Amino acid sequence: MKELIFVGDPMCSWCWGFEPVLEKLRKNYEISFIAGGLRTQGQSVWDQNFKDELLHHWREVEKATGQEFNEEFFKRKDFVYDTYPSCQAAVTIREISPEKTLDYFLALQKAFYLENRDLTDQGVLFELAESFCKSKDLFINAFKSETIIKKTKHDFQKARTLGANAFPSIVVIDEAGHLNTLRGYRDYETLLKMIG
Repeated sequence: MKELIFVGDPMCSWCWGFEPVLEKLRKNYEISFIAGGLRTQGQSVWDQNFKDELLHHWREVEKATGQEFNEEFFKRKDFVYDTYPSCQAAVTIREISPEKTLDYFLALQKAFYLENRDLTDQGVLFELAESFCKSKDLFINAFKSETIIKKTKHDFQKARTLGANAFPSIVVIDEAGHLNTLRGYRDYETLLKMIG
């Protein structure tokens, strides 16, 4: 049986577009997760140029995949587009409740893309994590630990090592241990053929 690794970022619009494909894949494969780290230094200039560029990407994804986006996001007066906290939150759940990683990842995506919630706000991340682990305190303590901080940074490095430098990426590991990294969005049927 082939092993699949999903490399993504909760605040990556193409990863949100890929969500229905990922859900179908999960029915046939066991899929592990690596946080990709799309924009982990933040975007300090929340100006019209940046908003226009981002909105263009969102509309491209919506047109290609049918996934909905809440454009109320662009009415924010100020925002630092930093995907690091949400990646760290996904890694935290993976370490606490591995079987719930992709469900929490989806909850983060829905909160950001449909509900216009701020995934750079730790309070939002903690609230969303409550139903995915034994206790909110357990999540908060793990999230803030040096171990999770190191594991998150390691994920970013591992993604690059695997050649997963575009998101979403699916890394396919065959029975002989050979790796094939499929970078970027693909529909389900195309992806199945490529997985083989």
